[in-house]
Amino acid sequence: MSNQPISDWKSTIEQHRSVGVKQLLAGGVIVGIAGIVLLYALLPNDSGTGKLIALAPFVAAWFLLLVAWAWRGLDDRYKTLVLLVVTYSLGVALFGLGGLSGGGRMWLLLLPILAFCLLGFGTGVASGIMSILTCGFFVLAINRGWVNPQIGQGLTNSASLLYQTGSFLVVAVGELSALRFFHRGWQESLAVSSLANRQLQAQSEELK
Repeated sequence: MSNQPISDWKSTIEQHRSVGVKQLLAGGVIVGIAGIVLLYALLPNDSGTGKLIALAPFVAAWFLLLVAWAWRGLDDRYKTLVLLVVTYSLGVALFGLGGLSGGGRMWLLLLPILAFCLLGFGTGVASGIMSILTCGFFVLAINRGWVNPQIGQGLTNSASLLYQTGSFLVVAVGELSALRFFHRGWQESLAVSSLANRQLQAQSEELK
């Protein structure tokens, strides 16, 4: 009897994580299309085929999200891994394109939050450390001239505002969605545990 509450508690958490991953993947597929179009419009016009090369990582990331979302038989652990890898990759790619004023910082901030909510505390801490080290690398690389951002220097005020606002809104929605699923999962798991404890107490009273 004592193992039943623990089993129900864990299964409730896992069910909410599974639903959360699927919905985040679906949202990524939808928003990704608009993001690619926006980045294409913001890249310098004189870059020629360089535009397509610069967009290649984003198209590849979107395709991974699409496959992970559409592949119903894919294990939830791999879906989660795809989501985290794409989040980190977008942070790195946007750092390279937009520099210190781009959206890379926000995507790297989103990574540990997703990892914590979907995989647990240890993975969240490891992801946070990786995000900090990546940010530190790009700060050094951009200041030393090792990386030359393509977006940002030639943007008008309106285009820059659109770029910054769009990046912030996408990351904010992702963070709130992850925290929402995490909160609901814990609430329902606590409700299941509380119900099981009341049943055990009632049985104990009957045996007295």
